Amino acid sequence: MLLAPGATEFLPATTLAAIVIAAAAAIADPAGMRRLISMSRSESLVMLAAFLEVPILGALAGIAVAIGLAILDFLRRAWDPQRE
Repeated sequence: MLLAPGATEFLPATTLAAIVIAAAAAIADPAGMRRLISMSRSESLVMLAAFLEVPILGALAGIAVAIGLAILDFLRRAWDPQRE
C-alpha cells in the first residue's frame, strides 16, 4: 500500500472488505483472549468495550474511546494497586 498507493484504486469495496476481514481473522487470538479474561477482569472489560465500540461508533471514534478507557483503567489500577 505504501509503495503503490493507487494499486487498490480499482478494486471493488467488497474485495477490500474481504482483505480487511482476512487480516483481522489472522490477528485474532482466542487463546490469548481466554488468558486475558482469566487474568484481569478490568482489562477484559476494556477489550469487550473496544470490540463493541468500533462497529457502533466507527473505527476512529471507537479506537479513541477504547484508548481512553484503557488509560482510565491504568490510572485506576495505579491509584489503588492493592485492589487488583
